[in-house]
Amino acid sequence: MHPRVLWQIGRWGLSDFMLVEVYLQLRESLASDPGRLLFRDPPRPGSFFVFDARDPGDPNFQQIFMFRVYFDQDEKHLNIVNGSYWRNFDPPRS
Repeated sequence: MHPRVLWQIGRWGLSDFMLVEVYLQLRESLASDPGRLLFRDPPRPGSFFVFDARDPGDPNFQQIFMFRVYFDQDEKHLNIVNGSYWRNFDPPRS
């Protein structure tokens, strides 16, 4: 993971729960099956890894994460080079 991504994640002001969720998604989910989880970006090199989650402590918001990912030349290792984060107000329906 590029140091800039670690810096970006730290600046998002996530709760401890969401920080753990982000790192689990990046280190475990993405690593286990990148071919299924990555979306190609046709006009540019690389792919996107996108996921959303809800923080149990703040359930009124859908939290959306998107990371730009490149494969190394060996096509076995991933480089996560950029991250984006959005919060969407979407209260649970009763």
